[in-house]
Amino acid sequence: MKWWRFMSVRRLDNSLKTTLSQRSASRIMEASGEFACVIGFDGRLKQLNASWQRELGYSVDSLASTPFIDLVHPLDRSDVLVRMRAVTAHRVDAIDVENRLRRNDGTYRWLRWRFTVDRHERLVYGLAQDITDLQASNGVPDSDARYRLMFDASDTLAVTDADAVFTYVSPASVPLLGYAPEELIGRRIAQLVHPEDRTLARIAQTRINSGTDGETTSLRYRRKDGTYAWIESKNQPVFDPATGALQETQVLMRDVGERREAEMAMERQALTDALTGLANRVLLSDRLNQALKRLKRNPGLVGVLMLDLDHFKVINDTLGHQVGDEVLIATARRLQRLARPDDTVARFGGDEFVVLVQGLHNAADLAALADRIVSALREPCRVGKEHIEITVSIGVAITSLPDQLSADLLREADLALYKAKDRGRDRHEIYGEALQARAIRRLETERLLRRAIASRSLAVEYQPIVHLASEAVVEVEALLRIDDVELGRLTPEHYLAVAEETGLLVKIDEWVRVNAFTQLAAWRADRSLRSVGRLAVNVTARELAAADFAPRIAAQLHEAGLRGGDLAVEVTEQVLLQTSNSAINSLVELRHAGVRIGLDDFGTGFSALSYLQTFPLDFLKIDRSFVERVAIDARSAAIVAATISLAHALDLEVVAEGIETQEQLTKLRSFGCDRGQGFVFSSPRSAEAFAEVIRKRPVRASLLGVKSTMPERQPVVLGERRITRASKPGTRRWH
Repeated sequence: MKWWRFMSVRRLDNSLKTTLSQRSASRIMEASGEFACVIGFDGRLKQLNASWQRELGYSVDSLASTPFIDLVHPLDRSDVLVRMRAVTAHRVDAIDVENRLRRNDGTYRWLRWRFTVDRHERLVYGLAQDITDLQASNGVPDSDARYRLMFDASDTLAVTDADAVFTYVSPASVPLLGYAPEELIGRRIAQLVHPEDRTLARIAQTRINSGTDGETTSLRYRRKDGTYAWIESKNQPVFDPATGALQETQVLMRDVGERREAEMAMERQALTDALTGLANRVLLSDRLNQALKRLKRNPGLVGVLMLDLDHFKVINDTLGHQVGDEVLIATARRLQRLARPDDTVARFGGDEFVVLVQGLHNAADLAALADRIVSALREPCRVGKEHIEITVSIGVAITSLPDQLSADLLREADLALYKAKDRGRDRHEIYGEALQARAIRRLETERLLRRAIASRSLAVEYQPIVHLASEAVVEVEALLRIDDVELGRLTPEHYLAVAEETGLLVKIDEWVRVNAFTQLAAWRADRSLRSVGRLAVNVTARELAAADFAPRIAAQLHEAGLRGGDLAVEVTEQVLLQTSNSAINSLVELRHAGVRIGLDDFGTGFSALSYLQTFPLDFLKIDRSFVERVAIDARSAAIVAATISLAHALDLEVVAEGIETQEQLTKLRSFGCDRGQGFVFSSPRSAEAFAEVIRKRPVRASLLGVKSTMPERQPVVLGERRITRASKPGTRRWH
């Protein structure tokens, strides 16, 4: 544009402002050779000069009362309306704006406007010059070229009215949705939106109506072929400058299906378990919180089932993690089939699952679901050629309180789960006040244990193990005793389970062993106590699983001046059931070093006979529950006699624990039992008191501190672990 033209606009504007009160608008406009118009505060054209007909092809009468914004190019309307609103809303007295104005033939011309306001008359005066040639010389395409660019773009431009009805759609709608523009014009956007996304669409439209600029949505739109496409829409509202009402919305639409699929894949990865496809802990927590909040609006019950596969570790250790993973996947599928559509099935971690149940009306429904799950999971699970039978323990928690914390509900289900395990597994337990009291006692016991460790209130007592034929002391078992400053002596029944669950037992047992090794070495240094034989100690599954357990024991023995032959290690059936390959390796290493390995509490488990065949054992200890009835119950006596015969046939020695009467002792001797311990010989005593027992007791030197008179067995070379019992060919049962 020539400079004098721009100055002409400025001069006309100044003239307009200085003579506005003396001269009519019509005379001013006729005095201008450029475009001039008067626009009411309602946005409609009031007056036009002759340039509109000469340059744009409109008759003056045809545009009377036409909204000025209707003539503006759709892409320029937002900017024009914002600037016009600034004038009419008392923020400025005049503004400049460039935009394209539609000619009567449908083409567009570029105009540079100056709008000036007369607030007293509620009018806006506009003067403009045609700058189309200038835009072209500056490399800006003309309006037709720009329109063609817009048409050729992959994005679809659409315009909707205040009711969200399409009034314009660019040809790019064909590849986007399959519809031609004329098929969409006149239809509401909501008709194309996926039913599940319509609420989001209504929210977005409400925000647009309220004046939100640049509202962006990502919704599913129905294609012409019936499929759905993820479409991102950037919405720019255009408002009436006079009333502020929404006139139209310019919408730029593009296909974001690939991006959305990638986002959804990342979302699934973040909220679902990779192995089973179930919800993970994050998604479970969110849904549980939402379920509890809904109780405020819709009173009812929310229930949680926490499941744990019984002895799943054995499957991993014996058949491999790949088989274990297949079992988890099969379990997940069964749970999904058993759950209702609105329930959430989640993998909580490892072999733990959670089922979140909403919309309950009574607790019996939840208990019934737990029973169905227990029964269904007993059915053999086929993995390859294996038919694996598993069982499950379930803890059930239920609430009707919307203010209940989700973490507390899960904790209650966890407590009930532990109760189910304590009561034999393969069952469910429901959380109640008794379990709450148990949880409080457990926390108190843990506190006492930690206090005992910190205050050095731990002590080791010793009980002799006697050769029954000669009554010579051949071994001594080290036993932990805890004396609390408030509660006095704590029995193993009081603290053992808690110590193991919290991991404190490993630290405590380590302390017991070191002190017992030191004490045995001190007795050996005393000539009157050299007859003390081996030291027997208990070990846990967690200790055995540590790769450095056997070397650590060897180092502790060496530091105390002892040898492997001075130690006997006792493990329970429960410990063997939880053993891994590293635990078996620890037992083999210990046995090769001369340490004797014994099976404690024999007869209290389910698969004890397989242990005698599988693990590197030297002796077994018959549980006191059999010994206490051996002299009064014929069936108990028969079991004990058979056990002793079986052990001897396998070159295993037998120790009977809990012998309290002479009658029991006589019976056990008659069965050929090798050794025994119990109150009939001595109660557990402090180191000093035990030393006095040894000094006073008659001893046969040949039986003290020497190896068993039975032939020493060769170390077992472990091949395939056989910890299962077949109920039918190809079937394994896990308890």
